[in-house]
Amino acid sequence: LRIYPNMAPVYCSPSDDEIGAAYEHAKKSHDTPMPRSSVISYYFLMKAAAQHGIKVMLDGQGADEYLAGYLTSFERLIGGYLRNLKILKALKTLRYYAARRNIGRRDMARRGLASAVKREQNLYVDEFLSDRLAVGFDNDLEFELKRFRGSRLKQHLYHLLFTTFTPSLLHYEDRISMAFSIENRVPFLNHRLIEFVHSLADEDLLSLGQ
Repeated sequence: LRIYPNMAPVYCSPSDDEIGAAYEHAKKSHDTPMPRSSVISYYFLMKAAAQHGIKVMLDGQGADEYLAGYLTSFERLIGGYLRNLKILKALKTLRYYAARRNIGRRDMARRGLASAVKREQNLYVDEFLSDRLAVGFDNDLEFELKRFRGSRLKQHLYHLLFTTFTPSLLHYEDRISMAFSIENRVPFLNHRLIEFVHSLADEDLLSLGQ
């Protein structure tokens, strides 16, 4: 946590007892089943900010979701290349992807291609259901995600932002920050920036394993 530009970062290393106590407070603040342990990490982030008298914060929530910040984005990109029979592009991207995940050459094709095909075909049901159920959308829960024109990668990024992951992140971001009376703002979710990123080519987001 960096409080002020000219101030050294603040590091949090809570004990087991502190984590146990935080769990009870975070659970009550969250008001739904907590989907992941990062809720607790976020709790200590907000606690440290409150201890330093911070009342308004800028948060990076949403950036990874539409800027292809997760390694799973490579799987969607490779899967899209395979679906469109762009085999050379798929293999080149897979080589960089494997290097990023420390996959050896022997396992690269078997693990990388299998994962790419599975992810691309499967419409991400695992991540979709876990986050939607955690946030509590019980009236309009769908078991298949909307498909639209555009690459598989862009579809993945769209649903990370609007359907699966980000709604859950924003839910606990809001609840936990409010538990410490902090107003937390998310500038990366400016609609103009999101629209611009979705106008870019896939290769502008993911290139050479980056």
